[in-house]
Amino acid sequence: MRKFLGTAACTLLGLAIWSCGLDLDSIGEGSSLLDGGVDAQPLADADAEPEPENEGGFDDAGIDANDANVDGSFVDASDADSGDGGIDSGGTDGGLEDSGIDSGVDSGTDSGAADSGALFSVGGNATGIGGDAVLSINGGDDLTVSADGTFTFATKLLNGQTYSVTLFSPPSGHYCKLTNATGLIAGANVSNVGLACVLAPNCQSLHAFDSSFTNGLYSIDPDGVGALPLMTVYCDMTTAGGGWTQVFDHDVSKGYRAANLWSSVNPTLPNQGLYSILNQLGALKSGANYEFRMNWTAGNPNIVGKSLQWTQVQNPTAVTDPTAVTVSNLVQNPTNQTGGGAFSGLAMKVTGNSYLSGERTGFFYWPIGVAAAFVDGTGVSGVPTFISSSAGAAGSATRSQLWIR
Repeated sequence: MRKFLGTAACTLLGLAIWSCGLDLDSIGEGSSLLDGGVDAQPLADADAEPEPENEGGFDDAGIDANDANVDGSFVDASDADSGDGGIDSGGTDGGLEDSGIDSGVDSGTDSGAADSGALFSVGGNATGIGGDAVLSINGGDDLTVSADGTFTFATKLLNGQTYSVTLFSPPSGHYCKLTNATGLIAGANVSNVGLACVLAPNCQSLHAFDSSFTNGLYSIDPDGVGALPLMTVYCDMTTAGGGWTQVFDHDVSKGYRAANLWSSVNPTLPNQGLYSILNQLGALKSGANYEFRMNWTAGNPNIVGKSLQWTQVQNPTAVTDPTAVTVSNLVQNPTNQTGGGAFSGLAMKVTGNSYLSGERTGFFYWPIGVAAAFVDGTGVSGVPTFISSSAGAAGSATRSQLWIR
């Protein structure tokens, strides 16, 4: 462009001299040749050795291409606008618009720059918060969420940038899960990240909160914000629909104890073979009634892996009359289990052989918390289960468990 302008200026200068019939030799130093008020440089003497052509393509006219403006005037290079290369985009006094010169050349303005530099927030909604939950985004910018409601990270992200929200720590005793935690900024704020937490009173509550939980140890709080502290319990999240809280576990190799001492045994050591939290049944049930499952995991091969499941209205630790227990939804594996009679639900055992028993007669079949070993007909010493069933003879168990849901 500069070369083109320089050539145009020289052409105009020559035409002006020719049309006026001026004698080049008569032109004095400092004569004004252009209406634009530009003082031309003195022409070289005809006999003088020609000066080399400058980079802008100007010959002996002495015009510096770096000093040329579109309107025909000349300025020092130091006055030029570094953003437009010295071309005034506001208009061309020299009438060069018709020559196809775009006044917006080299303006350096990108119409999409504002959009690409816009920043957007990431946030969402929290429920079940009973303390301080700490979240992070893209591995940083920790955000403490202390109450239910909306939350927003301080960090803002560019359009097209990915985000990943993670749970750094849940509120004490709570289990939490995130939804819509990852994504891509798409020209708008993100407000649909979900944080849900629960302070579970039992394993059934945990299972309902997140069915992906597996068998294992969990912290629960049976009375919520009440006086009872957090408890570590073992949850069976897979058997018979899942959500079972272990309340009793007896491996006979760990010994026996008097019937009245089974109410609470090693309450911080679930699933280790000598454990009872039977005194917490009222706080651990998930409905109006008590849903139980009794199973045997070792002992006589006839009973290993066998079980029964049922619902009863009464808390077994609060009733001493077995005939007063109301049982429903009884499921036996194998079916038709019998002891001294039919299974009738758990109640306190009055004879002292066990803490609880499912037998309405004087026997103590389906017991929980026995005081001494029972040797079956095959010589297995352990806990009595039942006498017979549709599968035939039963036998003693060397490990028995009770669960509540």
